[in-house]
Amino acid sequence: NIHDLEIAIELAEQFSIASCVILKHGNPCGVALDASQEQAYSKALQCDRVSAFGGIVAFNRKLSIETAKKINNLFTEVVIAPGFSYESKKLLSQKKNLVLVEYISSKNKTKLHFKSSRTFLLLQNKDNKIITRKNIIVKTRKRPKEKTIEDMIFAFIVSKYVNSNAIVLVQDLATKGIGVGQTSRLDSAQQAIKKMKSNFKKSNPVLASDGFFPFPDIVKLCSKNNISGIIQPGGSKNDESVIEESNKNGIPHVFTGI
Repeated sequence: NIHDLEIAIELAEQFSIASCVILKHGNPCGVALDASQEQAYSKALQCDRVSAFGGIVAFNRKLSIETAKKINNLFTEVVIAPGFSYESKKLLSQKKNLVLVEYISSKNKTKLHFKSSRTFLLLQNKDNKIITRKNIIVKTRKRPKEKTIEDMIFAFIVSKYVNSNAIVLVQDLATKGIGVGQTSRLDSAQQAIKKMKSNFKKSNPVLASDGFFPFPDIVKLCSKNNISGIIQPGGSKNDESVIEESNKNGIPHVFTGI
């Protein structure tokens, strides 16, 4: 739970408007932004209600009673937020197995990342970079609309916190499907699309990948499943054929170089 808490709150703090991150076993299973915290939670939960059961929920705003009432309807292990309203704390404190954690946001980001194995201790610079429009390089003839770019950036930020191979589907600043930890990036994409179709009747999301596409096969999969845009780092030997496939199918495709 401690490891999950750190991932959940770090992701929640990546955004300036109200965010909600629902996380299970080290991976987000629903993330959303909204002017209303209550709506952000509802949209995040809709992505994968089954996986959210027994998970951790993180917010970047003080928890409201309206949001607390919704959380109260589902078994949750931990709720972490920068504060709790008196009413929300009173309500959620009645749940026997729920832990409430209040955190103090720090402007001083951790600069180092540690990871241990049986024999070694890995020490490296922590990736604190947040991508913006300045990082977006449009590679296709068809350019993404402003709203599409917003969804792309949001999806790419979420993908950073998903175990690779990571694929994240997003529409209207809410995840619609997440493919995680597959040994093939194509399998992750298929997993994300399958989850989306099981939870949403109709979607037209963007797709974000935490790594480059080694082959055009994912673009072909996107063309058959109403994917409205693709964002990925780029850097594959087959980038040219990948972009050619995107042009062929009229899917806006952008690189971040990260």
